[in-house]
Amino acid sequence: IHNAAKIFAGYNNTAVIKTDGSTWAWGDNASGQVGNNNNGTIVPVPAQVMYSEDAPLIDMREISIGETSMTAIDLYDQDVWVWGTNLNAITDNAGQLDTVYYTAHQVYESIEDSTMLGDAIGLSSGSGFAVVLLETGRVKSIGKNDESQLGNGLLIDSEVPVDVGLDRNVRTVMIGNAYIEAADGTHRVDYNKDNLIPYEVNVKQSEKL
Repeated sequence: IHNAAKIFAGYNNTAVIKTDGSTWAWGDNASGQVGNNNNGTIVPVPAQVMYSEDAPLIDMREISIGETSMTAIDLYDQDVWVWGTNLNAITDNAGQLDTVYYTAHQVYESIEDSTMLGDAIGLSSGSGFAVVLLETGRVKSIGKNDESQLGNGLLIDSEVPVDVGLDRNVRTVMIGNAYIEAADGTHRVDYNKDNLIPYEVNVKQSEKL
């Protein structure tokens, strides 16, 4: 592949944003996570991620690769996009959390008024869930929550973005298979199935995230 501007790797996939704004991916495609409007076990060479059957996805600024999906932030409106396993099912098929999409779909923050999830500056994807960092420093999470990985104190999957229970704004978010870490540079806040209520950990200067 030529003219790559950014590259992202995770689980069994790789994605590239090229200098012309196009998005490419390859690897495991069992859940449509390559986004090339096809399903299949493996995509062995880079394929262009599509917005629709005949329109490519362009102008993304960041991509995060989950186990069976990819999420992205677009360059201009800072909206959030997903392809592969649908994390929130509030695009075309509300209420179907495990719907598979073979092309990219925008993520909505509200079903009722069709509000897009926007103003995103960072995101991280895990196994069936994702977290999004907003310009305000607040964090939203979405998807599976069987191990309280959404960080909202519950054990219920969420088809719409929910607020992560932070009491401060943050600068970075990261995901493990079933937990979130959010850091403001001096503190780290962890969430997992054994701690439904978020707990805070002070980190040393040398351990800043």
